[in-house]
Amino acid sequence: MSLWATDPPGDPYFDPRLNAWILTRYRDVAAALRDPLLIPALARLRAMPLPSDPEVGPCTLNIGLIEGGRAPNVIPDYAHADLLYRLIGPTDDLRQQIRATAGDRVQVTFPLELPFMRMQTIDGLPTMIAAFTTDIPKLTNWGEPLLIGPGSIHVAHTEGEYIEKQQLHEAIELYCSIARQLQ
Repeated sequence: MSLWATDPPGDPYFDPRLNAWILTRYRDVAAALRDPLLIPALARLRAMPLPSDPEVGPCTLNIGLIEGGRAPNVIPDYAHADLLYRLIGPTDDLRQQIRATAGDRVQVTFPLELPFMRMQTIDGLPTMIAAFTTDIPKLTNWGEPLLIGPGSIHVAHTEGEYIEKQQLHEAIELYCSIARQLQ
């Protein structure tokens, strides 16, 4: 079985993900001065080899947020980073690898996981895999999911989000066609 997500007539998207939070706290100012921890931990994580799959491609890392301290003229007592990993399979080994690579002097937590998921395809509809996100793995009580809809993922959930009227009309016909096929 292959992993495919469809979203015609717009652009398809799929991104199971794992958020990892890296937090450093210092006992005192002297510790913060002599032993900065966050940036070296992030450098190790960026250099860490990630798994890859021939069908869905590589696991990827995005360091989406780095923050810390109280002001530019104050030595920071903490630092924090939010990382997002695009998953390609089970996470147990990846979680262990992240913890080991980050090191035991930083705190690593995993507050969110949208698991890797293989989705149903519909005959005749184009499919592809792209590194974007969906909440479908959290919608577990609605049968077998399809990821499909009008518009482009490149503007979805942005300030300039829009869907062309023609795409809405095409989507209505597409949804009806899929419902008939799945009966």
